[in-house]
Amino acid sequence: MNSRQELADLRQLTAQLQEELARERDQRHMFYQLSRTVDLNRLLYILDTQIQRLGLFDGYLIAFHDPKRDGLICVRTHLPESHAGMQGVLNDYRFGMDQAVPLVQAYLNGQTLLLHLEDLDPGDTAARQAFAWWQASSLAAVPIPYADGLIGAVNGFRQQGQVDPKAVKVLEEQLQFFNAPLRHALMLGELQEAQAEVEAALEEHRRFLSFVSQINALTSPERIATATLMQLLSAYRFDLGFLSLYEPGLGLVNQHVSVREAHQEVLCDRVAGLLEQPVALDPSLGASVYAFVHNTYLFIPDVDAVRQLPMSALDQAVIDALPEIRTVLHMPIREHGKPLGMIALMSLSQPRLLEPEELKLIELVTSFVGTVITNSRLYQIVEEQNSYIEELNLRLHDRVQRLNETVRLDFLTGLLNFGAFRSELARCIEEANHDGTDLSVVILDIDHFKRLNDTYGHMTGNIVLKELAARIMQVVQVTDFPCRFGGEEFAIILPQNNLEDACTFAERLRDAVAGQPIEADDQTLSLTVSLGCARYQVGETAEEFLSRADHALYRAKAGGRNRVQAARHPEGPSARES
Repeated sequence: MNSRQELADLRQLTAQLQEELARERDQRHMFYQLSRTVDLNRLLYILDTQIQRLGLFDGYLIAFHDPKRDGLICVRTHLPESHAGMQGVLNDYRFGMDQAVPLVQAYLNGQTLLLHLEDLDPGDTAARQAFAWWQASSLAAVPIPYADGLIGAVNGFRQQGQVDPKAVKVLEEQLQFFNAPLRHALMLGELQEAQAEVEAALEEHRRFLSFVSQINALTSPERIATATLMQLLSAYRFDLGFLSLYEPGLGLVNQHVSVREAHQEVLCDRVAGLLEQPVALDPSLGASVYAFVHNTYLFIPDVDAVRQLPMSALDQAVIDALPEIRTVLHMPIREHGKPLGMIALMSLSQPRLLEPEELKLIELVTSFVGTVITNSRLYQIVEEQNSYIEELNLRLHDRVQRLNETVRLDFLTGLLNFGAFRSELARCIEEANHDGTDLSVVILDIDHFKRLNDTYGHMTGNIVLKELAARIMQVVQVTDFPCRFGGEEFAIILPQNNLEDACTFAERLRDAVAGQPIEADDQTLSLTVSLGCARYQVGETAEEFLSRADHALYRAKAGGRNRVQAARHPEGPSARES
């Protein structure tokens, strides 16, 4: 009796271990899939698959919170046949945050809800409506974690029986693994949106920058200030000038002081010292601020006439520092009619009389300077945006490359997968038809591979497949295309190779496999392969081409295995054996 009980316990333990092993294997596979993508749709597909594998629900939906729409938006559904017609209705369906449904309650409370029809309060109308909607006998709503909070919830139901609480726990654990991948996918989406916005802004600003680059090479406010002052001083015979720009929160900030004659350079230091600190936008602080605040020019033809009048401390300091000053013009720098800075022009020793037309021209020039300064600031912004776009493009290019490798390569062996093989074969056939060049293909199969799998297990079989792939890679040329054709079958496309070349290659490969045993899990395994070779016949389809190579492989196996067999030609059969 004890022996029977022990045997039953052992069987139960074995079943539990096998179940745990299967769950662990499934979890590792999920980890691998999550690590290979940052695409939100792909992550949702993986989550969809995991939920279905658990067998938790007859139907379910996945919803994410959208702050802009103030609700939970359905992003994925899996419904039973009884509700198949609702599939399209629920796509992008919004559950309001004020709705008293389990999905919203689980998200708001951050806790899983597990409800059974027989346990519902008769007065709980909202819950009973949810059960009636799904024709459910049991329902679970599980929040989806995101960073330190939540991003949404999974709402599932069973139409017969109850949702398994243990399986719900497993789902909660698996949802934790989606935290970082979902965060990265959403961040990438935000970056892509930002990239689109930056590119739109870049296109809008490029017109201005192109105009500026055509008329002037100025790209910074400092250089603009220097060039503008030198031009105005020279054209209108002023001796000294300074340019200030308005900075929010600071006031007018001096950018540059210039003199027309080199021997007057010492005057620059005097004025620059007075203008070291920003000047607040208080009209009482000086003539320059007054002109800026009122958006009008202020022209003083002869300072001697006003030298004894009351004036601001700053204006008095400038006159004291430059006792020879005679004429002063304060002109706003405008952009679309609004002041963004000031230019002050001064003559020394002699008054400088300006005609109304000259004042108008200086006003037009300073307005042009306002456009140039605005564009230069845009240029700096665009430069920063260009750097950001370049960095983003590099990151996206890297992700695309990795995803492309994932799509084209067989995960186990690292060779091309069947889809990539068919694509390359079609391209090579097109080139052979166009250029009239040779093209051959070799298909090989591991001899007695099923017996090896049954004897040593699938893990050992996988090791053998990877080692065979490595030996194929040692024999092929850089122009060849090796792939895992399926199961234990492999194929190699050989451009620029006739049938004899292909058979020679196949012999080398057969010898490379048979000549060296494989070490796998402390086992030394002798391995042989059978190979079929075919040369492309102009006009035949890819299927016909591969079919001839496959038939040659079949004859190699039927003829004793560990052989190379060439495909038959119209003029008669051809074979090559080892």
